Amino acid sequence: MKSLNAKSLENSKDHYIFGFNSKLHHEADMDFKAGVAFATSWIQVEDEMPEHTPKLRDHRREEVEQTIRVLSRTDEENISDNKRIRSTKGKREWIWKKEFDGQRITHWRLLNIV
Repeated sequence: MKSLNAKSLENSKDHYIFGFNSKLHHEADMDFKAGVAFATSWIQVEDEMPEHTPKLRDHRREEVEQTIRVLSRTDEENISDNKRIRSTKGKREWIWKKEFDGQRITHWRLLNIV
């Protein structure tokens, strides 16, 4: 796997049609790293939940609504792949698919960065 710096350099060079420019590379490098930092940052559940972002919804099943897989983190620092689900019948309230006994999920973030 490439380092963040190597991937950033590759990314910026891929986007130069008219030749390499060190000032433009620096700007592209900063933008790329800011995007990676944002994508890998943990989101507090009090601020936002995965189901509130339409692009994170998975519409492949009719009997249940669900989000794509995300990472969840508990108040005791347990991290697991997880998703939010709700039935299309009955209570219809969103819940975490994986719960942790005596622990509260406090944060989540994207699982895959493409």
